[in-house]
Order: sequence, then structure tokens, then C-alpha cells
Amino acid sequence: MSDDPDERDPWGAHLSRFSLANAQVTAIPVEPPDGDLTVLSNLRLVVEEGRYEHLREDAAGAPAPSALLYGCYVREVGLPPPSSWAGSDAQIVITGMHENGWDVTIAGPGAIGRDENGALEISFERPPRIAVIGPEGLR
Repeated sequence: MSDDPDERDPWGAHLSRFSLANAQVTAIPVEPPDGDLTVLSNLRLVVEEGRYEHLREDAAGAPAPSALLYGCYVREVGLPPPSSWAGSDAQIVITGMHENGWDVTIAGPGAIGRDENGALEISFERPPRIAVIGPEGLR
């Protein structure tokens, strides 16, 4: 098998990645509505979003045509994607400085949790809202 990521994942061209420095994550749980507020700060995060291949089976359990479904995943920089993780539904707000120097806020309903090694994992099944503020202020 090749070490070239595009050869391992033929759909890699459908993904975009960017990093956030000095990031803060705030998550308000959906259930129970009075659950603990999560606030994490001083993080270096990588945001990856796009279309991921979803393998499917037909009613008889035989392979069916796969589909490309939207996903947005946020992880700590330098950590590999998890092989498994558990998360809770929440309203999530992420703020930080984009690698281009602009301030970014990402917000929307998603899930937040930890992988098998205890590393932070955030996912959005629908595109979150993203606001940016340039170095000279609002545009």
C-alpha cells in the first residue's frame, strides 16, 4: 500500500483542512438540558470537512453502492483520527485563529466526546456556521 494519502483515500480531493491556534471550545449539552457545560481552552485544533465515503449494504446484507456524505470533524493537532470514540449531542461553539491569521468562530449542533486515547473529538453532520474576522476587523 502506498504512503500517498490520495492513493489510500480516493475521495481525499473532496476534503478541506485548516488549523486553529489558541482555540476555545464551548459545548452546551442537548440531553439532559441541564447537563454540564464544557469549556476547553488553549487548544490547537485541525478542522476537516467535506464528503466522506459511506459504505452501505442492501436489505440482504450484500454490498450496495457507496455514497459520499458530508462530515466535519475537529481534533487536536498532531493526533491521528480515532478508530472509535463516544460523544454527546451538544450545541458547540469553537473560536480560534485560523492559520491565515483571521479570527474564526464555528458554531452549530454536533457531538463532542473523547476517543479511545482520551483525545478530544468533535463532529458535525450538517455544515456548521462559520464567521471570520480579518486582521483589520469586520469586513
